[in-house]
Amino acid sequence: MEGQSEVNVEGARAILSVRGYHSIEDAQLCATSLESFVQEHDSAGDVFVDISGITGFSRDARQRWQDCFKQISGSVRSITIVGGTPMARMAGAAVCLYAGINFSTAPTMVAALAVAERAS
Repeated sequence: MEGQSEVNVEGARAILSVRGYHSIEDAQLCATSLESFVQEHDSAGDVFVDISGITGFSRDARQRWQDCFKQISGSVRSITIVGGTPMARMAGAAVCLYAGINFSTAPTMVAALAVAERAS
């Protein structure tokens, strides 16, 4: 399964869903969408990254996300990494730490959104 990643915007939230193998092409499309989301919002928003369906990712895709998160770090309040293997969550957490963005993890998107609702 390739090319099944997308970004959906819901108010001040961006939800990135990654399914299958996340290639540089997928990362480029999604990162550009996320960068546009950040430019369109005046205040910091929250980003949810659902990696429960990821099967792998390329080194170039990881680098593209690292560059994206570093660029938007001042405009994102937090990133929540949803699901995925421990290795995938660790890679996501490392990218967030590199970019200086607060992050958390959640087992499901329902749980992640419930926590976000209580916090707002």
